[in-house]
Amino acid sequence: MPNTGAFHLLSLIGHANYMDEVLEELKLVIAQCQGCSAEFTATSPSNGLEQISRGVVLTCPKCRNRQAISGARFVALMKGLVDAERPHEA
Repeated sequence: MPNTGAFHLLSLIGHANYMDEVLEELKLVIAQCQGCSAEFTATSPSNGLEQISRGVVLTCPKCRNRQAISGARFVALMKGLVDAERPHEA
């Protein structure tokens, strides 16, 4: 998974509209903070995952490092995961 600058994303669970590139819901993000190296699971605003207009704000529970990440970026990441799981013909 990618490095967003402030966080290294390890896992995502959510729903997206891939045709319109819209993040519909992000239920869970497992991330590692680049500031303090803490690994955490963000699931709600009080737990480091805040849904905002057209994106998400992640907050490290240990050092309070924060970053806004666009919904389009999450859609691209989620689409990449779905595509990686599909069997590919040689």
